Amino acid sequence: MGDFKKQSDLDQLLGRLVDGEATAAEIAALEILLDGNPDAQRRYVHYLDLHGELLLKSNMQPVVSINSNLSTLIGARPTTRQIIVSALVASILIAFGLRIGQWMNPPSGDDNYAQYNVDDPISPSTIEDSRDDGVAVLTHAVDVEWSGKNKPQAGSILSPGTLNLSGGLIQIEFYNGVQLIVEGPADLEIVSVASVICHEGKLRSLVPQNARGFSVLTPKFDLVDLGTEFAVYVASDGRSDVHVFEGEVELYLPDGKRELEQKQVLLGGQATQWLPTGIRTSITPNPEAFASFEDMRVRDQSLSQKRFVNWQRGNVALRDNPQIVARYDFESDGSRLVDRSETKAHGTIIGCEWTVGRWPDKRALEFKRPGDRVRIDLPGEFDALTLMAWVRVDALPSRQQSLLLTDNVKIDHLHWQITGKGELRISSRIPAQVRTGIGYSSPPVFTPRQIGVWNCVCSTYDRSSRTVTHWFNGQQVFRETLKTDLPMHIGLAEIGNWGMQPRPAPHKIRNFIGRIDELTIWNVALNEHQIAEIYENSRP
Repeated sequence: MGDFKKQSDLDQLLGRLVDGEATAAEIAALEILLDGNPDAQRRYVHYLDLHGELLLKSNMQPVVSINSNLSTLIGARPTTRQIIVSALVASILIAFGLRIGQWMNPPSGDDNYAQYNVDDPISPSTIEDSRDDGVAVLTHAVDVEWSGKNKPQAGSILSPGTLNLSGGLIQIEFYNGVQLIVEGPADLEIVSVASVICHEGKLRSLVPQNARGFSVLTPKFDLVDLGTEFAVYVASDGRSDVHVFEGEVELYLPDGKRELEQKQVLLGGQATQWLPTGIRTSITPNPEAFASFEDMRVRDQSLSQKRFVNWQRGNVALRDNPQIVARYDFESDGSRLVDRSETKAHGTIIGCEWTVGRWPDKRALEFKRPGDRVRIDLPGEFDALTLMAWVRVDALPSRQQSLLLTDNVKIDHLHWQITGKGELRISSRIPAQVRTGIGYSSPPVFTPRQIGVWNCVCSTYDRSSRTVTHWFNGQQVFRETLKTDLPMHIGLAEIGNWGMQPRPAPHKIRNFIGRIDELTIWNVALNEHQIAEIYENSRP
């Protein structure tokens, strides 16, 4: 502020404000002085920073004056009246600080951060109105071969719809507690939390007492469970079986009426069969003909171990790949994240905790607090990059989450993150008179259905083809022509967070919430076949 009179007025008003003595008119005058005046805004921030620092040194609570009366208050014990005044001052500062925050971060190209990585956050009303239309969770999948468009992963939320399996086993747990094993080939339609239609396939169900009434509809009968364990088989030729292992089920004609005179009851130890001709006959129940929940657990563990061993073999091969500039397999421990590539750009782990990765024997880092991060330094200039990571997102806040962010907002330095809308995004600052950023965002790929589910994210930057491409679980989801033709840099950066910003103000929160158990950076843009192959060899 070049005008001494204005600076003096500002200091006087700030003193009145923090003393808790500012009138409404004085607060309005302070707003006028600050609005549109960067020098005044900086002095405001400096004044409050100095106030906080002096109070810390004096070992006092922020209760009263911090300017002309400061010398008389250092070391003094606050009175009850001062504590009451401090509450009022705090309220004023909080409310006033929100307004200052808007001034200090205007939506203008003149600000270092203004047009860079614009959040375009989900509004609070949108968050409050969010709905979960899911009715169940796909908890396990063993050797599954999907034949339909819907190809959920283990851990995915299932909504009403059709599941088509040409082979393999899946286990579904409904929100009401019903557990269901489906064996392919199968054509299963989930109607609601309390009802499914089996057009074809084998089902084994465990229904707790609190979920009595769960229904399985087939072309030959409607089954209503009364709290039991049973199995259903619908063959492609129309043959249909019901096996009751425990408890009781009711059977009705498949006309939807469920009239009492139609009802037929099967008890534990009983089974019945409908032939393709419609003739019904009693048969001996055969539990061995249907995969049990224990079978499912054992097979799932065996498959998991097998896939982990295969990944370990591939992991050794990737370490020797000269095109890899950083390879974090997260198979280390302690406070260092080991880079297995020749670069040896080992990361320093801050705050994160070691935990289980996408297999029981795989290690991962868990990011959950705003301070959790891994610091790395990866020098070099890159005309092409491929970034690939296995991540488990545990929350979707209406802000961006860091996958890999370079320090500050430097020209041509990489920022790779998940937006508040669940999009994958690569961006960087460009050299221009108006300092701004260029970004490339995919359609939303992370939704509430992906929370707690391991997914493979991949992005490529390629100057030779002038493209940025995003991939999700081995499938291309976005491709766009480069808007600039500049090499990319990484340098000092953070996995799972964004820090070391130069501005003397609180850092923007970008911390990742979830787990990461693999991150690889290539100095080439991998093609679709290479990415699909890596995904298939490393998926859980």
